[in-house]
Amino acid sequence: PAMSSIPGFLTPIEAAVIIGVDSSQVCRYCREKKLPAKRIGRQWLIKREDAKNFERTPAGNPDFQKQDA
Repeated sequence: PAMSSIPGFLTPIEAAVIIGVDSSQVCRYCREKKLPAKRIGRQWLIKREDAKNFERTPAGNPDFQKQDA
């Protein structure tokens, strides 16, 4: 996996460090259009600002509401 040589853009590996997830998860976010990205051949490129501003969705079912006991 090459480092992005385009200023302002990151590879999924570089973006993963900023976001705090594995690079495979970054690719999944890109495929699902949760994280804006450009695909050049087989390589995703993510804007540095988009990676910095990305908010992870919490793990688990988002429709599940914790009930007070």
